[in-house]
Amino acid sequence: MQKNHSNVQPTTLPLSSSTVPSRSAPPPLHAADLSPGLSPKSRRGVRGARRGVRGAYNFRLFDSSFILHPSSFPPVLRPSSFVLFVLFLLIFAREAIAGPPFITDDPEPVDLHHWEVYISSVTSHDVSGTIGTAPHVELNNGAAPNLQLHIIIPLAFSRPTGGGFQGGLGDTELGFKYRFLQESAHRPMVGIFPLLEVPTGNADRGLGSGHLQAFLPVWLQKSWNSWTTYGGGGYYINPGDGNSNFWRTGWLLQKDLSKSLTLGNEFLYQTASVVDGPSEFDFNFGGQYNFDEGHHFLFSAGRSISGPNQFMSYLGYQWTFGPREAGPPSAPSQSLTGGPK
Repeated sequence: MQKNHSNVQPTTLPLSSSTVPSRSAPPPLHAADLSPGLSPKSRRGVRGARRGVRGAYNFRLFDSSFILHPSSFPPVLRPSSFVLFVLFLLIFAREAIAGPPFITDDPEPVDLHHWEVYISSVTSHDVSGTIGTAPHVELNNGAAPNLQLHIIIPLAFSRPTGGGFQGGLGDTELGFKYRFLQESAHRPMVGIFPLLEVPTGNADRGLGSGHLQAFLPVWLQKSWNSWTTYGGGGYYINPGDGNSNFWRTGWLLQKDLSKSLTLGNEFLYQTASVVDGPSEFDFNFGGQYNFDEGHHFLFSAGRSISGPNQFMSYLGYQWTFGPREAGPPSAPSQSLTGGPK
């Protein structure tokens, strides 16, 4: 959708119960003259203006910090399937935040002095119950040429089957996106988007990881006509008892069907995030609808291709704005997510 930045995004694949060590904990869930009608970049089309169509997302759907740790529930409410469910959301949801409404991000930063504001919710459900954010807020700002600053503040909730509702503040995500290579006719756009998951959530209540985590990715993007493709990946530093550092990668293809609607789909792969755990493979489909140049609706739904049968969804509202440019108005861009250049 719009240029998704973040990476909320939204994100690992479900783990097999037979391969998850009983001692391991889930990774953090990872949370003057203005013109309200300035839309996100064209590539953000389906992920959300901020990241191409994303942002979010870095939904990033979110970090495990957004979710309550299974140890906060009585043993009867801690089935292995619930642990798997939480692990899945933590990674899958996080990406959704990383690139709203997708998990995969792009290298395109927000325009200079422009803003992207997301108010979104990610939900995951299986036989063990429902978990998600209600909501999380994401802010992205074009602080300098080719540089974007990023923050996600999440509220997490968990309702296990047969259990009560619990929720609270999760871990905070901080990051910056820097584009160091512009796209040309023969080369892709390239940038970095390092993220820190700050343990602001209460780990004793299962609302945070209790550890500072980091994701160090490189993203690429190439567009032609109404099509845009982007992806990449990086290394995730995941401290904690039973956890292991891992690699995460993803790729997305999207198309502007009209000036109002963009649709896309992505595939995601991640190595094991827990000791002796399995790698994971996911699929996600979503899009963006533009009410006008400043207001956008983002949506996606996905599930694991390997591992337990689990479902995740993302719904969000995005507001984009920034200073008006001097000079006569230019013709509007034909791209779904791009406004006047």
